[in-house]
Amino acid sequence: MDEHTRFEELIFSGTSAEAGPQRDLERHLQACPRCRRLADAWPAVRIELGSAEMAAPAPGFAARWLSQLQRDQQQRSARQVRLSLVLMTGAAGVLLLVLLFAILNAPAAYPTAGLKALIQAERLISVGSELLLALLESLPGPSGWLLATAGTLGLALTFAGLGAAWVILYIRSQALVWQNGG
Repeated sequence: MDEHTRFEELIFSGTSAEAGPQRDLERHLQACPRCRRLADAWPAVRIELGSAEMAAPAPGFAARWLSQLQRDQQQRSARQVRLSLVLMTGAAGVLLLVLLFAILNAPAAYPTAGLKALIQAERLISVGSELLLALLESLPGPSGWLLATAGTLGLALTFAGLGAAWVILYIRSQALVWQNGG
């Protein structure tokens, strides 16, 4: 910071509360015509700035701004819904894998355990589908309807996969019973 910058800051800020910097400014103003002109002109500029009228916004500014704000809010809402869908789909996929693993690795003599797991999965899927549909239907425009249809189809396929796993478990248990001569 050069010497003039320090004194310009003192001029623009008005009077200094400390006597030392004010004395330095007075001495500098006596020796420097550039800073003296600035100090002489600044009070008039300050008055002019204070009395200037505020510029009016361009016609339609408020409407354009509100429209942009609404678009931004809709986009942010859609992003949140998409993120929720991705997280829910991932969680449903992990849940499906865990349930399939549990069903397929259940003792073959206990097909009812697989059926109980299937019933529990159906309850979870039912609750998840209601939440998913509510989220999807909140999306603006046709994308909400399309995603709701795709989500419902995905949940139906998940349930069908769980049913198929139970059928496999049941067939396996019947095969063991038949092998053991029962």
